[in-house]
Amino acid sequence: MNIYSMEELCYYLSGNSTILDRDIMDLKLCQWIERETGLRTLGVKLYEMIMQECQLSSFVTTILGETGYCTTLELNVIEKILIDSADMGFAQKRKMRGDNLLRANKFSLAIDEYQYILNKIEREEDEDLYGSILYNMATAYAKLFLFQKAMDYYKLAYDVSGDADSYKLYLVSMRMSMSQSDYTNMILVKGLNKESVVEVEEEIAKLIEEKMDTPYASAIERIRSYRDEGQVAACYQEIESTLNEWKKDYRKNMMNI
Repeated sequence: MNIYSMEELCYYLSGNSTILDRDIMDLKLCQWIERETGLRTLGVKLYEMIMQECQLSSFVTTILGETGYCTTLELNVIEKILIDSADMGFAQKRKMRGDNLLRANKFSLAIDEYQYILNKIEREEDEDLYGSILYNMATAYAKLFLFQKAMDYYKLAYDVSGDADSYKLYLVSMRMSMSQSDYTNMILVKGLNKESVVEVEEEIAKLIEEKMDTPYASAIERIRSYRDEGQVAACYQEIESTLNEWKKDYRKNMMNI
């Protein structure tokens, strides 16, 4: 890590709070702050904190607080993250960072973070954690409308965890990545039961209904109507058409960003 100013140090600390560990509490850092930045009092204070074996959260928030880099609210959030992650291992901390990126809709960055973890650990080290990373990675791909990728990773997650939700979303991603005819053929090849197929279509209908306040409202009403009247073929056809329009609009918007 190459840091050349206090602003760069604070930027690094505040932006990487989920993966910081006690390695940052280095006497050389205290000396650099004291000699190179002119903040002698802060450098001495941090030195004393290291000697007293203070908590990482206190060390980091002291730097961010006394330099005025963060607001009180931001400091509280960072402190909580550091306290919550204090006993976590490397992979758990990195996963927390990926999860935060996923929640912030930074899907590509979340995928990069999850892939970084998968490159560093083995499935046998912690199968629950490994399966959870695969599941969240699949979710990030699905949020990007990369349903083929999502399908692959939901299947991997299911193979590790055996979780029913992973398998259901694997089927949903399969459905979203294929035409109705291709999907029907795949169902026959895999020998899926009727209950699984119906559950997948209901899940997709639910996803579409989340767009009720958009131009898809009229299509959603038709889907509901067909479903309530028992017109299964018409319902599935309307879902197929709406999904195609939805994906087309999404790609168009992505190109305009």
